[in-house]
Order: sequence, then C-alpha cells, then structure tokens
Amino acid sequence: MRQLFLRRGETEIHVSRDAYVTDQARSYIRENGIRLIVDGVPPASTGTTRLAGGALPENDAIRPAKEMAQGRFVTLDGRRLSEKPEHMTHLHANVLVPKTHPRIALRGRLDDLEADILNLQLRALEEGNGKLVDALQQTLDFARKILGAEVAEKPLEDTELLGMDEAAQRRVSHNPKKYLGVGHLMPDVHMGALALGLNKLRTETREVELACVAAFERPDGSSERTDLVRALNRLSSTFYIMMLGVIAERTAKES
Repeated sequence: MRQLFLRRGETEIHVSRDAYVTDQARSYIRENGIRLIVDGVPPASTGTTRLAGGALPENDAIRPAKEMAQGRFVTLDGRRLSEKPEHMTHLHANVLVPKTHPRIALRGRLDDLEADILNLQLRALEEGNGKLVDALQQTLDFARKILGAEVAEKPLEDTELLGMDEAAQRRVSHNPKKYLGVGHLMPDVHMGALALGLNKLRTETREVELACVAAFERPDGSSERTDLVRALNRLSSTFYIMMLGVIAERTAKES
C-alpha cells in the first residue's frame, strides 16, 4: 500500500471483499487520505463507519482478523489456503508469510536474545549475584514487551529500565565515569564472565536492532516502527551500563 502511494501516487486502493487490512494499513490510509474501495461492493452498500477525528470512512465489508481466523488462511497477496504450508508461518491472526519474511526473522532474533538473557541470568544466580539477576529480569521483560508489541502491531509503551527513563539512561551511558565510577572500557578477558556476557548481549541487541530496521523500512528509507528501533537502542545501552556496573562493583571489592 505504501509503495502504491509513494511511488505511483495512488489515492484509491482497490481490495477484494475477502482481503484483510491490518491496523497499520488502516492508520496509513487515514493519515494520507487514501480511499479504500472494496471491489464488487457498491459504495452505498458497504456499511461504512465514520472514523473518529477524520473524514475517511472505515469499510466494514473488509472482514477483521478475528472473523477471518475462522476460515481459511490468507497470504499477503490475497491468496486463500486451506492448509498452512510448511515453509510459511503466521504473521498475525490467519495471515501467512514465508518463514524468511523480515518480520519473522526479527522475531527469531528476539527469541535468541531472550534465551541468551536467561542463560546469563542463570550464571549470575549460580554466582550469587542477586542484583544482576534482578536487573537481567528487567531486560528480559523489556525484550518480551518489544516482541509483544511487534506481533500485536501495537505501539510500545515507554517504560523505565534499571529505574531510568531514556534521558537519564543517555546521561549515564555517555558519562559513566561520573555516574558509575568507571570510564568507557574496551572489552577484555580479565573483566570476567558476567561482564563479558553483558557485552555479548549488548552486541547481540545491536544486531536485533538492525533486523528491526530491515523489517520495517519504508521505501523512502524511514522506519515504520521507530518505537521498536528506539527501544532496542535503549536495551543495548542498558547492557553496556550493566557491564560497567559489574566491573565497578568488582573493582570496589578488590580494592
């Protein structure tokens, strides 16, 4: 839909009666004043509903995901399938995409990240570092919120991490010497397993962020989900702060 609007300047989008239009597509339609027309349904009999705060009507002839889920599967190009092929998976509801779809790849990277957080959390638990266990639980919960917002196609709510909002977190990560007692450090084997594990989570989160950018890149290069990209950037900074915090505590104990 975006490609039709941006590249060809289309102001009317025709869809079949059985098409499923996502919430993101509906928002894009509203924002750009595009007319959504259901083929084979006269405009006067489509049962449109006036949208709050805008002049564009929402076409009730296009069945929502809940209703569609009771029938067969549907692909992004509108094909209907009675069974789910092995090479495809659910994007949302009963909408199927190839398992190589960028959003499915992003979900896999987030799943990997959550698993690695749990592994390091177990290591911290075994070493008796309850403070780090709790901090890692916060990052795990945050990663799960990111995944949930992506799957549900809903905005990600702002939340604090380690008791810091985004602005406070930026101050700490940019000037760790002032707030943590240690400056910026290059990773080193002598930092210990926990600190190096946090560094690995930091780099892994950066890779997830790149996957998110690729999954939601618009034709003009901007991102469709800046909230998720920003959240992943925050998460990687959080792991960096945690790494320096572990080093600072270890240094204090040894001195």
